[in-house]
Amino acid sequence: MSRGLLLAVIAAISVFSAINLSDAAATCSAIEDNTDYAGNDIAQTTQASASNCCTDCGNTPGCKAFSWEAGTCYLKSQPSNKVSTPGSRAAIVNLPAATCSAILENTDLPGNDIGDPLQLPTVGLCCTFCANTNGCIAYVWVLRNTVGTCLLKSSKGTPSSYQGARAAYLDSSITPPPTPSPPPSGMCGVVERDVDYPFNDIISTQRSNYNDCCADCQATPGCSLYVWGTTDGGTCFLKSKKGDRVSSPGARTADLTVTGPITPLPNVQSAVYGTNPLPTIAYNYISAAQWIDQSIMTAVISQVERFEAANLANNFSHATGPFQVFALESVIDMNVYINVTSQGECATLTAAYGNNFFTYWPQHLYCLVHINSMASSLQMLTASGVAIVYPQNSDPAFVASTVANVATNADCVTACATKRNCAGVEYSSANRNCVLYQPRASTFPDVSAGWVYNPISNVDNAGVQYSQMTLAALPNTYIKESIPGVASLQACASSAKSKSYTLFAFNSATRVCVYYAPTPSPTKALSLVNTPLVAVVLSGTFGADVASGAMAASTAADCYKLCVPSLNLCFASVFDSASNTC
Repeated sequence: MSRGLLLAVIAAISVFSAINLSDAAATCSAIEDNTDYAGNDIAQTTQASASNCCTDCGNTPGCKAFSWEAGTCYLKSQPSNKVSTPGSRAAIVNLPAATCSAILENTDLPGNDIGDPLQLPTVGLCCTFCANTNGCIAYVWVLRNTVGTCLLKSSKGTPSSYQGARAAYLDSSITPPPTPSPPPSGMCGVVERDVDYPFNDIISTQRSNYNDCCADCQATPGCSLYVWGTTDGGTCFLKSKKGDRVSSPGARTADLTVTGPITPLPNVQSAVYGTNPLPTIAYNYISAAQWIDQSIMTAVISQVERFEAANLANNFSHATGPFQVFALESVIDMNVYINVTSQGECATLTAAYGNNFFTYWPQHLYCLVHINSMASSLQMLTASGVAIVYPQNSDPAFVASTVANVATNADCVTACATKRNCAGVEYSSANRNCVLYQPRASTFPDVSAGWVYNPISNVDNAGVQYSQMTLAALPNTYIKESIPGVASLQACASSAKSKSYTLFAFNSATRVCVYYAPTPSPTKALSLVNTPLVAVVLSGTFGADVASGAMAASTAADCYKLCVPSLNLCFASVFDSASNTC
């Protein structure tokens, strides 16, 4: 399998034009302790203190920032990728001041980025860096998670509404285009009271009334919900996705609903990638669909294309690790793999790293793996209408509709399966609501939105090797011993090994470790999933409370090949040597 370079996407890669600051003695900003600007190194010098790095940076063409650690100055082409690093000290070179046009409030200038976003504390510094960067004629500055972020632009582009963003042009004589229209009135779901979903913030806006947060969310790319709090007279925290639900007195929360029809979409399809003896993965997909907004999809693809173009001549894909990039246009959790040759390979990459949702674009060989929060209420469907509980949730933006007064979970699944292009459901027995999920329709006909779940993963830790299956347990009939007060799954595995048990389970909520054994049988044997060719074999069998039914196979090896966990949640096969039944 040919693997592409892993990117934790969120922005374009480029190189700043060199500016020579050596004509005058350089001065720098106040030094920040425990701070580094990762990457973009252009030179190193040796200095006893961080303050001496400023002169070295000023004497180095193209240097605009530095980090100092353990006697070494790391001279940087740009102050980007700011991270906390104990012991490191960093500062920015004071560039010649500049004058820019009047600031356009709540305005973005999408696209046309020059290099990585810069971490600059003020909008004025953003103007200065634009003036000192060849090709820059505009900028956008925004405060993100208390950190000022500056995007330099090679073109004015077309302004659009973006709450909290501040845009301007390098030359004040340039007549700016009209201010963008105000955000549309929002369309949000039922407001949850006294509830917060921490983290995943995109940006915050000041609103005294929580009802005004919805329009801000709708006008912010990547926003799928808001949380309003009383901070500073009322603040909307606009978020890319839900995290864990926590109590927060006074807070107000609502999801942004889909404003346009998602359907019609093609029907759900199922496929299997790989054949024995290679690993086999079953997955599902909808063609001409994607798990990402079209505007964000376009921005991400543009940024990845820039990365490819900048690095095509340098074949470093096997010499470097994941490369992280950032952007203003979207704050999303996603890994992007390039040079992925098939939809099935994309599904395999998704499952290999414990994720469930992907968008694949064969024209560019891009595999976008979406990283969602852990959950256990979402059921995703196969083409035949079989519902499987997934350990991750789906973004509220992909709610297609909600059906009220649905009697049972089975009825909810049937309602989804009947549509043929419904991807998944969430059912609440408390209020009898059935939520149906679909990906977004794509303007690119060859793009597909897929979902995959391989419930079994291998662990090799502290001398104990085992396979684990999430969201699973065997009936109590097969329990041979139960041990309370066990600290962890690893401790449970070690204990099972010491007592010569092959099958075990651990409940993290109750901290109970149990050991299982199959029912003895002189002719039947279990083949537990291990590698494609080698099973873990146990004498015995399971009854109808575990077994799913007979299948056609003439040998134990052929029977074992039919057990594909991602297809049917199978974790073992049983073969009867007397009757040659599987």
